[in-house]
Amino acid sequence: MAVMGRPQAKQQIDHETCCDQNLHFVRSPALAPPEVHIDVAEQQKNEADLIGAAAQPLPDDDDDAFE
Repeated sequence: MAVMGRPQAKQQIDHETCCDQNLHFVRSPALAPPEVHIDVAEQQKNEADLIGAAAQPLPDDDDDAFE
């Protein structure tokens, strides 16, 4: 039976841990995601590679090619 207003994952955690006497919840601050540096030239090269790969013709479904 679902409790209104509570996420399913929270209900699952509560159900699994409700009887564990050794479990203690502690608060911790939310961590900022790592800073990422993107090389624009590398990104443009990768996008050009993807466009080139997408333009390649697909092989025929010819079974003779595998014999």
